[in-house]
Amino acid sequence: MCSMNCFVLNAFMSPKILVWRFVRVKFVQPAYSELGCRLTGALLMKATILGMVLLFAAPLATAVDSPFVENSQAFVTGNDLYRWCTARAGSFLEGSCYGFIQGASDLANGLAIVNVCLPHGVTVQEVADVVKKYLTDHPAERHYIAFTTVIAALSAAFPCPKAPPAAAR
Repeated sequence: MCSMNCFVLNAFMSPKILVWRFVRVKFVQPAYSELGCRLTGALLMKATILGMVLLFAAPLATAVDSPFVENSQAFVTGNDLYRWCTARAGSFLEGSCYGFIQGASDLANGLAIVNVCLPHGVTVQEVADVVKKYLTDHPAERHYIAFTTVIAALSAAFPCPKAPPAAAR
């Protein structure tokens, strides 16, 4: 149970931290504890990032023409993701880059409305390389939400095959 001091501290925390804690405490940890698993360290971070991606994926379902949302408050922008992905090797920021890209690509690969079909056997490193190259080659798109930037990179690199046209009768 949280004491009064905890509530006072929460009142002065940024909304990002509060949402992060809410997702982790309400969704991620209970789901894994019911399975008899205990999340720690990097696994907890990956599961929480995936939970955040799932929580904020709903706006993508409304975008028809472009994956980019112009006027939206994002917790992670393409600029943030670029900074994470260009951080020192082995750092927490680099781990955040890979965790975010892994969660976003798993979600994108499972959504029918997104034109992303990851090939069988593709590695997280290969997907991260594609996203990093896209962020480097398209600096004008880094101010958008990071999730939509990842979708744009993956749909350009791994588009779903077109269905053959139906035979004329």
